[in-house]
Formats: sequence, structure tokens, C-alpha cells
Amino acid sequence: MIWVDNSVSIITSVTYYNNTKTILNLIVQYNGNGIPTIDNITTDSSGIVYYNVICYTSAGDFNCFFYLSARSQSEVYTINYKQNSVSMSPFSEFIKIGNIYLGAVSQSPIQSPSLTFTGRFIKPYSNQLHLKVTAGILNNTYNFLNSDITYSDSGDSSLDPAFTISLVDGVGPISLKIYHNDILKVEYNTSYQNPIISSIVYKNDEITINGNNFGLQQFSIYSTITVDDKLLNNLTFSRYSNSDISFPFKNINAQISQVKIMFESIVSNVYPITFSPLPKSLVVINNLKSILIAGERLNTIRKDGQQSNITVSINSYISCTAFENKSSFDNTLIKCNLDKGLELNSSTNSLMVTIDSLQSPILYWVSDFPIPRLITYNQLKNGDLELIGENLGNENHRDIAIYINDQIAVTSHQDVNPTLPLELYNFKNGELMVIQGNQNVSIQSNSLWIDFVPYISGISSRDETISRFKGGIITISGQYLHLSRYNGSKTIVSIYPNCSDIQGNDNGTEIICTLLGSPETTLSVTIDNQQSNTFTLPYSKIKRTSRRMMSNGRVAGIIIGSIIGLFLTMVIIVNLNSYLTKRKKIKNQNNHTVTEINRIN
Repeated sequence: MIWVDNSVSIITSVTYYNNTKTILNLIVQYNGNGIPTIDNITTDSSGIVYYNVICYTSAGDFNCFFYLSARSQSEVYTINYKQNSVSMSPFSEFIKIGNIYLGAVSQSPIQSPSLTFTGRFIKPYSNQLHLKVTAGILNNTYNFLNSDITYSDSGDSSLDPAFTISLVDGVGPISLKIYHNDILKVEYNTSYQNPIISSIVYKNDEITINGNNFGLQQFSIYSTITVDDKLLNNLTFSRYSNSDISFPFKNINAQISQVKIMFESIVSNVYPITFSPLPKSLVVINNLKSILIAGERLNTIRKDGQQSNITVSINSYISCTAFENKSSFDNTLIKCNLDKGLELNSSTNSLMVTIDSLQSPILYWVSDFPIPRLITYNQLKNGDLELIGENLGNENHRDIAIYINDQIAVTSHQDVNPTLPLELYNFKNGELMVIQGNQNVSIQSNSLWIDFVPYISGISSRDETISRFKGGIITISGQYLHLSRYNGSKTIVSIYPNCSDIQGNDNGTEIICTLLGSPETTLSVTIDNQQSNTFTLPYSKIKRTSRRMMSNGRVAGIIIGSIIGLFLTMVIIVNLNSYLTKRKKIKNQNNHTVTEINRIN
């Protein structure tokens, strides 16, 4: 018979129960009737010794707990205990701590990217506890195992150990996941470092943002930029680097806006950008009583629909009222009235525009040219328009722009009384004026009403039986055959011999009317007291045949350049060489008799 001393208790197993950030709870099983007295618990990896182990019985279980430190981990715990003041053989067991606690998580630098996080009970142990960390970056997942993770421990039991992984280049959010033996223990969202805007430059319709953490060029497709919280779509970057990016941007209003850069949910600081008004040139009009200012961001209305507060200073004197936007679609031209007329210095003058407290750069100019004045004009037979007046060009070779009905016809002539080649059918009877100056400032002449001389190049008939006795419907072709003036009023038109039911087209190249019977053989048109040349009527002797007046006069093209600020553009001027003609009878493809008219060069 073998005797067993039931008064001696031996620990047979230790089971992990649960843990908090600071306490580990164990269930201790033992045989025997006596309760073991635990002196301390030692560890094999961290080297921590735990004293003050508190045990108690609950629901038949022998429970023990002790306080953990920041350096505690899953490892082999050895329980040193006594029975009836007699030291017993220590009991060792691998304890896997179930709950881990993540501490601080860094943002990854853009250059030399890496991620560092701290935490408790994360460290792997031998072959019994494997650590795996995954990082989700730009729709890709990267895995880091034990050997890929750098562990650092300060040795301070109050400081959580740190873990570092090296990342790939990227931008934006990072999804961090930590696994123990492929069991997900904790998730955390961090990111690469937020983009930082340090300055913004707006010039020549391009924004350049300077700063840091914008990422490499290949990540520009993930970059989104907002101006006043409005997303800029379909951006094409002219430059993209980690420290500066540039892209085209057009803003037509003088205002202060807010810019930020985002990579998904990762947002930069908000940085202001100033869109200042930019005057480029001015034209003095209305006998020095008004000015037109051309440039950029010259808005009279804000984006919210409220009136802009505008001041215009000439030579430091605030001198303008009654602002009027002359190009509301792009805010490039405003007009205002001068309080006391234009007062200029003999030397350098200056202009500054302020819109809603935003000041423009100062525009400087020297006004050393006289005011142009128109007296009269001559419409020459070769199609040119000769202007007669004063100060129309001078020895300083100032540039001249000529407006007809607000359409600009440009000439580079610098002589007094210049000759202007015209595209004849473009202009209706109306106003003509000259603007003269340099690239910064120009002065407008008085306006001169102009009545163009109509010209007939051909007469044809759509009637098969037209004769000098019965008449019929005819088409008069030519130039300046307008039935209305530029201001919308109707021109005074008379046709000899008499023609009724007069109709015309928009460009003034055709009149259709019903010719009444008359013995006259030629026809002329008078519009606003300007009489055209005469042209032979296409009567038929026996049977009316269709007549088509044909013209193959030579056309010369003259290209004139724009040279006065924003107001002038490149145009093509066309000039008919001569009004002299020669005629001959020919048969057309329908065997009708046609009068062909050719210009004599």
C-alpha cells in the first residue's frame, strides 16, 4: 500500500484567463489539499520578475493575477511557490497573452519611407508566437514577418517597445494590421506624412505650389487639388515633384481663394492664394473724360453676385467712377468716367487698380503723344479708305488702331493722313474713330460718321421673260449694299431705274428687287446719298435668258499686325484693285447668253 500526503499541493497547470493593459489573470490548477503560496513569477525572454502575485479561490478555481509592465510579452512564465513554507519545484508554462494594445503609430516619411508603432504584448516568441504586419498602400498589400520587423526596447518598463517596418514609396492612407499566428489582433489607419503647403505663386495663368510631401511624380495621379473647396478635375501637371507642383489655372476674378492638396483622406494645410487685378493697358476716350482699362481679373461683380469695390488711381489720385464691365465673360475690360478729366504728368505716369482691397501691380507709361483728331475721309476707287485729320501718326511713329462700328481695322501706317485697306463687305454705315498710343496707353480720337459708297459688280435675273418693257426680278451683286446701318436704323435706298420690293442679305453683298419696265439700259444704287457705279441691265432682245454677272477681279490679301495692347488683333484685310472692267458676250453651259465682266489690272 502506497501512502499519499494530500496535505502537499503541486501545481499541475497554468492557464491564461484574460488580460488588460496592466493585469494578467491566470487559472492555476494543482493537486492536493493545501493551497500553494506563490513567491514570484520569472520569465525567460524579457527577464522580468513579477512579485506580489495575488491569488484567490472563486467558483472552485484558484485564480492568480499580477501587474504587467510595458515590456511584458508572451513567453515562458515560471511560477516559484511553496507548500507549508517548503519550496516546491518551479512550474513553467508558455503563456500567450491574448489581448495586445497598440500605442503610438507614426506617419511614414515620403522620402525613405518607414512606419514605426509602439505597443504592449506584440513581440513574437520563438516558434510559438509569430508576428505578421500588413500595410495596405494604394490598393496594394505588403506583408512583413518577424525578420522584416525591427524591434527596439528602451529598457524602461514604463515605455512601450517600438516596432519599425520599411515601406515602399507612396502617398496617402496606410491600413495597418497586426497578426499573431495569422489571427488578426488589431487594425489601425495611418498614412504617409500629410502634404504641407509653404507658399503659392500665381503667374501667367499657372499655379505653382511649394512645400513638401507631395510624393514622386508617378503618384500625381492620386493627387487632388481644391480651390475654395471646388475640385479641379482633369489636371495636367506641367511639373510635379515632392517639393513643388505646377499646373495651368485660369481665374477671371480678383479674389483671395483657399487651396489644399489631398491624397484620398489625407489633407494638407489650407493655404491662401491671391488673384490680384492686373491692368495691362488703357485707352483714353470721350475727349479725355473716360478710360478703358484692359487686363485680367477686372471684375465689377464678385462671384457671390455682389458689387465689387473698385478704385482706380492715376498718379496716386483716385479718379474714376461709374465702372462698367465691357467683357463680363472674362473680365478683361472695364470702363469708368474720370472725375476731372485726364491729368497726366509730362514724364512718367502710373495707374493702379484696387478691387475688393486687392491691389494690382502699378502700370507705368510716358504720355508724349498728342490727341488724334479726325476731320474727314475719302473712299478711294481701289477700295482703300483715306483718313484726313490731325496727329494721325507723328515723328515718334506712334501706332494707330482704327475702329469702324466697334470692329477693329488695324494699320501700321505711321504717316499723317494714313490710308486704310478695307475688307469692303464687312462694314455698315456707322462710326469711325482712331486710337493712337503705345503698348500701355492710348488716346481715342473724335468719332466720324462714315457712309460707304455702294459698288455694283453684277446684275442677274431669275426671270425668263424680263424686258425693258415688262421688267422682272433681278439680283444686284456687289459691296456695301446694306439696307441697315450699324446702329440698327434703316438706310435710305433708291435704285434707278425704279425697283420695288427691295430685299438684301446680312453682309451687304446682294440686293434683290422687282425691276419695273423702263427704257433705261443701266442701273445704279444710291444708299444714304452715296451713289454707286452704273451697271448694264441684262435685257433680252427676244427671249429672256438667265444672265449672271461674273467677276474675277484680283483679290489682294494684306496681313496687318496687332500692336496696341489687348485691343488689337491679327486680321486679314482684302482690297479690290480696280473698278475698271471689260465685257464680252459668252454662252454658258445652258446655252444662255451671259455677259462676263473682267477687271482690268
